[in-house]
Amino acid sequence: MQEPTAPLPDASPPATETATHNTPTPVTGREPTYYYIDQPNALLRTLYELQQRRSELHLRLDHDYRQYKYYSAAQQVDADHRHLILHQLRPGNWRELISEARAVEVSAFLPSGALRFATTIAPLAGDELFCTLAFPERIAKTQQRAFYRVPLVTQNLRAELVTVTASFEVRIIDFSLGGCGLQLNPEQAAQLPGTGAASASTPQEPLNCQVVLRLDSLELSIQAELRRTRTLPSQQVLLGLRFPTLAPPLRRNLQSLLSALERQQLRRQSGLYEPQD
Repeated sequence: MQEPTAPLPDASPPATETATHNTPTPVTGREPTYYYIDQPNALLRTLYELQQRRSELHLRLDHDYRQYKYYSAAQQVDADHRHLILHQLRPGNWRELISEARAVEVSAFLPSGALRFATTIAPLAGDELFCTLAFPERIAKTQQRAFYRVPLVTQNLRAELVTVTASFEVRIIDFSLGGCGLQLNPEQAAQLPGTGAASASTPQEPLNCQVVLRLDSLELSIQAELRRTRTLPSQQVLLGLRFPTLAPPLRRNLQSLLSALERQQLRRQSGLYEPQD
């Protein structure tokens, strides 16, 4: 497992609510783009993905002017107690340092980017062999796609998925000029080929479909290909779709929609945005 090759931003909670550097902002070039995952459902999905992929966690503790590093992986997400139960830490001398809750910096890798967050680590109650990580307030994540993908927090944007055999409204998770992420309930997923019980899969043949995005009076219809599916523990299914080609007028309209949503998120994080009913 490689260490991060680029520095990640401070993942501790901001000092004020008006810190605009937390707002997802696209950048150009090859430098990684950072954004924060701070919505409860998105946080939980990310933690479940860390567990399902058995991603190695790099933990860093500072104590008495010294730095200690440990390694582990999440073996269980305990949503009731809001913590991750870890496999045994390596090296095994952690018991000398972690006899009570301590602040810790955690970094990990997912296929979609590197993660970093600040939280606390503590021995698991009733079991001296394992530790727990409290759910973080937010997670810093790098964007590693060709196009910057906006994680959505507004409910105003609606999406309809249209295939040869089915058509239904779905929840849109994020989108960019290159594609989008959708969330389906089990009944909707059952109507799509290639979205079975596997926790994560790549269809052998991309499923051609159409995504219709609606925001207020704006409606955009985009041809898409289904590239990835992932089933959550709740049996909800996440779809990863790619937009293979965008005509120049559609590309301009989609870029305008992206910019409008980024402005909404900026207003929301600065305390000025009020969602419409």
